[in-house]
Amino acid sequence: GVSVSIGGNPAPLIALISQSGQEQINVQAPFELQPGTTTTVQIDNNGRQTPVSGVQVFAAQPGIFEIPLPEGTRVGAVIHADGKLVTPANPARRGEVVSLFLTGAGAVDAPVATGEVGPVPPPITVLPVVVGVANMGCPVHFAGYAPGALGLYQINFEIPTEVPSGPSLALNVRVGESYSNTSSIAVQ
Repeated sequence: GVSVSIGGNPAPLIALISQSGQEQINVQAPFELQPGTTTTVQIDNNGRQTPVSGVQVFAAQPGIFEIPLPEGTRVGAVIHADGKLVTPANPARRGEVVSLFLTGAGAVDAPVATGEVGPVPPPITVLPVVVGVANMGCPVHFAGYAPGALGLYQINFEIPTEVPSGPSLALNVRVGESYSNTSSIAVQ
């Protein structure tokens, strides 16, 4: 009984969460939205409508997904080439190419319909992407819409040989002129 539209366009639901009295709706922002404008988000909850107007539309608003670890810390959603999560117990190595997962990286070079999972071959981001580890720029080998996923972007980047080692180095992304949250990555 829940639906969301943004700018009059249906926004595909990714998750409905109710935890500890807090309710959250995760949706995909429609690709049809025009950056630099404001729009209205319309929430329909079993016939009860709630409009939110004046919502700014950005070209990108990157957010690194994070994984909670058993010891209570969080790491960026980064995997090795073998698909295993990069953690303090399984750190990335200098010179290794790893894959980072995030949302909000904006337009891609080949049209993807709102609500459509990422195709193969994956389209690449239109805006320039910069990845930083411990305040050091990393070579980006690929930045685009993740194949087989909805609203998920993937960045394959190389850990520079000059990066210090540590269990929790700062990890961030810039897409165009927008910066992500600061997360962490372990490097050996």
